[in-house]
Amino acid sequence: MRFIPWLLLFLFLLFGVLFYPKERVIAGYFTSLKGRTPNQIHNLKLAAEAIDGVIVNPGEIFSFNKRVGPWSRDKGYRKAPVSYTGLMVPAWGGGVCQVSSTLYNAVLFAGLEIVERGAHYWEPNYIPAGRDAAVAYGQLDLRFRNNFPKPIRIRAEVRGEKLLVQILSRYKPPYKVEVITKEREIEPPRYVLAGGEEVYPLGRSGCEVEVYRVFLKGGEEVKRELISIDEYPALPIVIKTNGR
Repeated sequence: MRFIPWLLLFLFLLFGVLFYPKERVIAGYFTSLKGRTPNQIHNLKLAAEAIDGVIVNPGEIFSFNKRVGPWSRDKGYRKAPVSYTGLMVPAWGGGVCQVSSTLYNAVLFAGLEIVERGAHYWEPNYIPAGRDAAVAYGQLDLRFRNNFPKPIRIRAEVRGEKLLVQILSRYKPPYKVEVITKEREIEPPRYVLAGGEEVYPLGRSGCEVEVYRVFLKGGEEVKRELISIDEYPALPIVIKTNGR
């Protein structure tokens, strides 16, 4: 009779292996690293490592800044280009926003609740307009709530020339999610003269962007959310004069 408890334990474990829901990828998103500087890639790898494997329990709010920041020199971050007034200038942790923006899109497609998200002043070139998530430690944060009945896990890694972020869970949502973007031009780029040797971005029209999230069941729309309305100013077309 002594073997009965062990038999029961074996059967319990076997039942769990066979019938307990396996962890699955709920949603994912990737952004390209093409054109990014070595220091930007170094910084975003550090930020991706900081969020990789994080478990967010039901009802819990995840904060990007709390998990990753501050992205300072003592934590191994380097100075890398960051966009200010349309020009790229070096700052500690340049490139980190690509991680928060990629995570934001994975969260959108997973159907998780967005608690806080801010847009960049200028439209980034690595993510569709209106789908960025700017972060600045102590000022701007990306926060979302796990509104699933089971925990979720974040997977973040660099694969070749791509940054991939996925949301995994043993919970299987009863819906599919689509993200719809409506964009309209509001301001054409202007021409300006400038001297010096700086590298200037290409001109780009300003735009207003509306982002909606649509929940589908059986191919039918059951819910639609207005996620954000953002406005990005135009980037000027800069003509370099070499100081003359």
